[in-house]
Amino acid sequence: MSRYVLARLTLLLPVVLGITMVSFVVISVIPGDVVDVIVGFQPDIPAEQLEQMRSELGLDRPLPLRYLSWLGGVLQGDFGTSLSLNVEILPEILRRLPTTVELAVLSVVFGLALGAPLGTLAAIRGGAWDWATRVMVTLGTAIPSFVTATLLLLFVAPHTPWIPIFSYVPFTEDPIRHLLGMVFPVVALGIAMAVGIAENARSAVLDVMGQEYVTTAYAKGLRGRTVIWRHVLKNASIPIISVLGLQIASLLSGVVIIESIFSLPGLGKLMVTGVSHRDYPLVQGVLLFTAMATVIVNLITDLMYAFADPRIGYD
Repeated sequence: MSRYVLARLTLLLPVVLGITMVSFVVISVIPGDVVDVIVGFQPDIPAEQLEQMRSELGLDRPLPLRYLSWLGGVLQGDFGTSLSLNVEILPEILRRLPTTVELAVLSVVFGLALGAPLGTLAAIRGGAWDWATRVMVTLGTAIPSFVTATLLLLFVAPHTPWIPIFSYVPFTEDPIRHLLGMVFPVVALGIAMAVGIAENARSAVLDVMGQEYVTTAYAKGLRGRTVIWRHVLKNASIPIISVLGLQIASLLSGVVIIESIFSLPGLGKLMVTGVSHRDYPLVQGVLLFTAMATVIVNLITDLMYAFADPRIGYD
C-alpha cells in the first residue's frame, strides 16, 4: 500500500499544478483588474496614475512571468500579499481554514448520519419507507444547497430566534452560540450530501441483499438483524464510501456560496472576496489549498476501500 500512496502523492503535483495554471489564466482574462476595483469610485484619476499603480502591483508584466513569479514564491512558502486586503495571504488562509474545515466536517457527519440510515431502511423495509426516501432524494437532488439555505432563512429562522445568523461567534468566545450559528449552514450543505448518500446506500443494500450468501445466511436460521449487520451493511459500505468521497469533493464548491450567505469567515468567503476584487494572488492561494484538499480526500477514500473489504489490495 505504501507504493500506491507514494504514486498517488506523486500524481498530486501535476494535478494541482494544472489546476493553478487554468485558474490563473481564467482569473487573468476576466475584464478589469484589482486597480479598476480600487478606483471604481474615483473615475477622475489620470490614466498615467492608473498605469503606475499597475506597474507597482506587477500587473503590467506578461501573464507567464506573473504565473512563474507566483509559483516560485509558493515553492518557497511565500504566497504573496493580497492586492485588495493588503495582508499576507498564507497567514490569512490559515486563520480562516479552521472555520471551513469545521463546516465541512459537521456537514459530512450530518449527511452521513441522515443519509446512510435512511437509504438502508428504504432498502430493508421497502413500501412507504422506500417511496418516501425516493421522493426525498428526488427533491433534495433538484434543490441546490444555496436554495435550501434561502428557504431556511425565510421559513425557519423567523421561528428560531435563539439560532444566531449573520453573526459569527468564535468557539473560544461562546461555544454554545458558535455551534448554534453553524446549524443552518450545516443543514444546508448536509441535506445535499445526505440525499446522494441515501440513494447510493439504498441501491447498495438492495444489491447485496440479492446475493446468494445473504440468502444462505437466512436459510441457516440467522436472525435478520445479524444478517443485516454482519453481511449486508459491511459489503454495502464500499459504494457508500465511494459516493462519500465524491460528495466531500463537491462539498468544497458549496462551501463558497454557503459561507457567503451566512457570513462565515472561511476560505469560501475569502475566495469570493478575491474574485470580486480581481485579486489573483488571493484566488490562487485559496484554490491551491482547495485542490490539495480534494486530491487528499480522494486518496483517503481509496484507502478506506481496503478497510471495508480486505480482498482489495494496492500493492
